[in-house]
Amino acid sequence: MDMKILVWGTGKIYQSVKNRIRSNVEIVGFIDNDEEKIGKTLDGRFIYSPDLISSLEYDCIFILCKAYVDIHKQIDETLMVSEYRPIYDIERLDIICNMPPATFYSSKIENHGSKCLLIFSHALSSTGAQNVMLYLIKILIKHDYSICVISKTDGILREILNDMGISVLVSEDLRSDNSAIKMLIDWCDCILVNTIWQYHLVEDLESVSKPVYWWLHETGTWIYTDYACIKNILMKKKVRAYAVSAVVKKTVENQIGISNRIGILPFGMADYTLNNNKIVFALIANYDYIKGQDIFVKAVSKLSPDYMKQAEFWLIGGGNLDDESASLAREIDCIKVKGLIDNRLMPEVYSQVNVIVCSSREEAMSVTVIEGFMNSKPAIVSDRAGIAEYMRCGYEGLIYPCEDADELAACFREVLDKPDCCEKMGLEGRKLYEKCFSEQVFEMNLINTFE
Repeated sequence: MDMKILVWGTGKIYQSVKNRIRSNVEIVGFIDNDEEKIGKTLDGRFIYSPDLISSLEYDCIFILCKAYVDIHKQIDETLMVSEYRPIYDIERLDIICNMPPATFYSSKIENHGSKCLLIFSHALSSTGAQNVMLYLIKILIKHDYSICVISKTDGILREILNDMGISVLVSEDLRSDNSAIKMLIDWCDCILVNTIWQYHLVEDLESVSKPVYWWLHETGTWIYTDYACIKNILMKKKVRAYAVSAVVKKTVENQIGISNRIGILPFGMADYTLNNNKIVFALIANYDYIKGQDIFVKAVSKLSPDYMKQAEFWLIGGGNLDDESASLAREIDCIKVKGLIDNRLMPEVYSQVNVIVCSSREEAMSVTVIEGFMNSKPAIVSDRAGIAEYMRCGYEGLIYPCEDADELAACFREVLDKPDCCEKMGLEGRKLYEKCFSEQVFEMNLINTFE
């Protein structure tokens, strides 16, 4: 056997990939936190307690379960795992699995522009980093770029890209020696990798002769990545790295111990201003601990019945609220859990919203706040959001200390007490959008970056 691995996780993810694991990979055993599973066997291999990892002989650990962030934290903080033994998750299945063939969507790859750009996206879902990528694509098409997008997973953005005439390749295997990927690398003039999560891909692309750009959108969500790998990439300066905000730049550089290796390329968006007089506070983000829906719900619960009667508080996004927040939201009539809304319907959503809320514990910038500014909607944001560095508290909106539900509730009261000021802040937000985040400003910054 060429590689001995420990698999952390015995559930659906492992079951979905086990038949694709290559013959030269030996599973030494499984790791699981479930006491009912520990001591039993699965597929002829023993299921160990995490405490026994240090006593086992293996080359690397593969985390094949959804809670990979928590498991990374558990490994780092409580277990004696050698730093020389890599820890991978489902993003690196190419190391141990036979990968399915790639699928092309839309027309054949053509060179009909002045430059050919190959974009690697970690997903094609209609969420922040992917929507920002779409803004970038629209601008570069105007500047005569031919574009192809590659993603590990399919999603709603693939249909939108196809409608724009953009070819899309969906492939779980993104290695540069993959024949389909190699063909596209040969075709393109330059490469853009979207999000920090694809750092292993960026490392692989260092060997190609084409310029590689790396656009970073994440703050705290990437903390269980390979810092040494990311630092090595940035120190070599072969890849041109840009962050969407100063917060992202500062976070990444501080976390991995470097300075002045990352530029800043804020995004912008095309204008679609709509108006409506209904007072609604909206938090628009996939339901996740880092997005702070629990803080939002707790803040609403601190309002008096009189305030609750004056407004609605919308939660929009995919996923599920934590049990405590979901229970509390059901008890408060003014909280409306809207669920996931198609990105193409968002203009109508903004027409019904008065104030955009960003209660994130970490936020690189905030697409939804900027979309709100575009529609002359003020924002209430935590001081850990990148957009807060552009705002003046009391002008474009209000800024409160991160995770402080009492202060967020106070912001709600201030807006409800002074609706005229709310309108004025929205107009200031519109000015900030035009100054820093309009499509024209983004276009200028983007073209200066690529040329």
